[in-house]
Amino acid sequence: MGAPMKVTPTEVYDEIKSNGKITKDELAKIFNVCPDTISKKLRLLRKDGSPVLFDEEGLFILNKIKNKTEAEMYSKYLNWLIKTMYGISICGEPTKPLIIQSREYLKKAFTKDELKYLGNMAMSISKIAAYVEMEREMFEE
Repeated sequence: MGAPMKVTPTEVYDEIKSNGKITKDELAKIFNVCPDTISKKLRLLRKDGSPVLFDEEGLFILNKIKNKTEAEMYSKYLNWLIKTMYGISICGEPTKPLIIQSREYLKKAFTKDELKYLGNMAMSISKIAAYVEMEREMFEE
């Protein structure tokens, strides 16, 4: 690896757009910078109203936004939603040890179908928590 490159928010945006979906680590490799540098550029893009979003597969650009006003409204909505979900994840953190300790009891108390349903719900919650964690990085200065 050579010396780190300088990268602009526009270059990051263009790379996300050309890839469709890409992770922050993949962007860091492309631009030969650390993932924190990519996070800083993503924060700048978000502040400017760019519709860059995360999901479990990586970063992508929401293409259905028609103008800057709509982008700002969507950004405010997402910020509210993310902060709400982050708050919920903080509230749920103390229950993790209890859930782990309850595993044997749960196996005896529920049918296989109920356990499968609970497992699917736990996976959904886990994906939401991972998403919130990625999004939370966007708000850290």
